[in-house]
Amino acid sequence: MKTLNKELNLRIGEQPNFYTYAQKSVTQPQSPICPQSPNIPKSPLFSFFKAPIPNTKPHKAVSLLQIYNAIKGDYYRERTQKLWAISDVGQARKFKAANFDYCTFSGIFTIRNDKALIKHSGLLCVDFDHLNSIETLFNRLLKDEYFDTQLLFCSPSGDGLKWIISIDTADTTHGDYFTSVANYISQTYGIAVDKSGQDISRACFLPHDSQAFINPIYLKYQRKQSEYAMTKDNFRLHSEKEMNFLFRVQPKITQVKPIWNARKSRL
Repeated sequence: MKTLNKELNLRIGEQPNFYTYAQKSVTQPQSPICPQSPNIPKSPLFSFFKAPIPNTKPHKAVSLLQIYNAIKGDYYRERTQKLWAISDVGQARKFKAANFDYCTFSGIFTIRNDKALIKHSGLLCVDFDHLNSIETLFNRLLKDEYFDTQLLFCSPSGDGLKWIISIDTADTTHGDYFTSVANYISQTYGIAVDKSGQDISRACFLPHDSQAFINPIYLKYQRKQSEYAMTKDNFRLHSEKEMNFLFRVQPKITQVKPIWNARKSRL
């Protein structure tokens, strides 16, 4: 682990400084609506795919902020609730594969295949499945000493988490970095992560989660993004009406029924 720590620059054992890692290793967001805006820094982009899962041709390149707004809003609510209502595991898996949009957080691809990578996003999606307590791990990951959370949300089935962190693949392969992070998580949290994360083109289904978290550095620019005119030909995920929803500034929610209660039956 010491060798991996040194070679992969994990900073384990260093004095933690909140957001220091994120600021050094991940660029800040650029408006996906108006890419030429000089006042909004760049954001990691990755491929977005429309359902079903056999569709391996990406629809658009999108940002974390776009995906966050889609997950936190109502667009995926109905299909997520339908999935939770399916008790048969096999049928639930088929329904998810047929009805859920997905993305490849680790990069932009011509098709969903490791060999078809155009550009790595500098992001890694870590999957936690079949958790005993989603809320406990959710809160612990947000306070992790060495990795600043870029995006964190509940899995479509309601019994796991998707943790998006920033990584630096300049001198290390995606697979080696994943192995090191997986070892760190095992030692720190006593949890084994889904090994599929070592695949750069790993598909991540997009559910509804009103409690999703995004790194605050991205929210700074959300209002600025809303001030720019949206172009019809760029970054259209679905219809124009849905696009307006995806990019709008979400109102502050003061009272929300904890989503964990709705998921307890899936644990």
